[in-house]
Amino acid sequence: METLKSGQSGHASIPTPARAAGPASLRRVSVDGDVELTPRLRIVGPGRRERQYVASIEQLEREALEKDSALIAATLIERGTERYVDRIEQERIADRKQLQEVQAQGNRLLVAMGSMQKENERLVGELQRANNRIAAAQTPGVFGRLRRLLR
Repeated sequence: METLKSGQSGHASIPTPARAAGPASLRRVSVDGDVELTPRLRIVGPGRRERQYVASIEQLEREALEKDSALIAATLIERGTERYVDRIEQERIADRKQLQEVQAQGNRLLVAMGSMQKENERLVGELQRANNRIAAAQTPGVFGRLRRLLR
């Protein structure tokens, strides 16, 4: 801003600016005779853009809070499912061990049953031979004596 001193223009009483820029409400004459351009102060609330910015910031803060709470819930769910999966895995390991023990017991029973079956077959054979001897001993006549001699 350019201003003139009162002594420069030739008129001692009225100061004149070198160029008058802006509306007259912005020009003020000081005590020294200088012309200063000062705006009138007006207190104005936020405008449309500022209100939009504030609204969008509030919306983003609400979304951030919602996402934080969702993240906390997801973390709790994840921790709970990890514990549940660990417990199920431990139960599954115990079930596998128990199944292996039952299978081993079943295998031992099969072996024992096989040996019992062989023993029964042997005893059945001995019983049949003993019955045949008894029957041969009780057979009268020449054929009975021959049977007894051939044995």
